[in-house]
Amino acid sequence: MKKFQTTNHKSQTSTKFQAQNSKPRFGSCNFGSKVNVFTFDGRSPGICRGGKFWNLFGIWDLGFGIFRAPRGFGLIEVIVGVALITLFLFGVAEVGKLGSRLIDSSGDRLQTAFLLEEGIDALRGIRDTGWSSGIAPLVVDTDYWLVFDGVRWTHSTSSRPFIDGRFDRRFKLSQAQRNASDDIVSSGGTVDPDIRKIAVSVSWQERGATTTMSVSTYITNLFSN
Repeated sequence: MKKFQTTNHKSQTSTKFQAQNSKPRFGSCNFGSKVNVFTFDGRSPGICRGGKFWNLFGIWDLGFGIFRAPRGFGLIEVIVGVALITLFLFGVAEVGKLGSRLIDSSGDRLQTAFLLEEGIDALRGIRDTGWSSGIAPLVVDTDYWLVFDGVRWTHSTSSRPFIDGRFDRRFKLSQAQRNASDDIVSSGGTVDPDIRKIAVSVSWQERGATTTMSVSTYITNLFSN
């Protein structure tokens, strides 16, 4: 009779154990207290925080003296997650830097385009003032810088301070030739004294290198002056 009761008690204990293990009921614990908790698989102790036990293996829940370790993030998963987030943030930062460079570069090129157009207009103004005094005396294939004296444009063979402290603008003149059909040719024709080819260039420093943009056109002794 005693043997039968002992066996029945073990059976009830085993049933209760399985029920508690499969559906643990949550209780509470003392905040900040360190407890020696060993689960059924023999894992190490944890620390009680907010009614849950924390350790390196996951969250340990208290349920009437029975503890379980639900599946959570392992150390390798955390490392991989941190690495992915780091790579993502690094990529976002690089994209931001590239975007900033492109914006700066676009702004420089837009300003350069305005400076080139202004240079052409300035030389036309010098031509209008007097071809014989402003254009004809200039030595071909020589660098000149435009100078605005507050009233009109002139030119100088001396280098000028950079525009906005960054842009260097200069121009050159070259002779123009015409063929027998009176068309302008690059060589093999007759020099036309009443026409010049002008080339305006603007240079600036961009990421440690010199960038240059230029434009060229022809001007003529339009007013025969």
